[in-house]
Amino acid sequence: MAHKTLGVEPDLRAQLLQWRKSFRREMASTLAENAQWSAQAWEQLSHSVDQLANGEAYRFHGWELPDDHPARVLGVNVDFILDEDDVLRVFS
Repeated sequence: MAHKTLGVEPDLRAQLLQWRKSFRREMASTLAENAQWSAQAWEQLSHSVDQLANGEAYRFHGWELPDDHPARVLGVNVDFILDEDDVLRVFS
């Protein structure tokens, strides 16, 4: 499967990781009234946090890009992949 390379993004992994951690924390606290739901949300959202933190390839939607990222012009419904070397590609 061919992927259009957009460039090396050394800061994007850190930005995505920060956002995913914040989102995980917010969702778990929103569901805190039900300990089972909160724990399940934390567990499910930890998959993406772990991928980013461990330097693994991470597939994501365009709406996860920072608002000022140049690839946003491709649309929020476009899928991207940030590979192990922090190369950003359109996922097709």
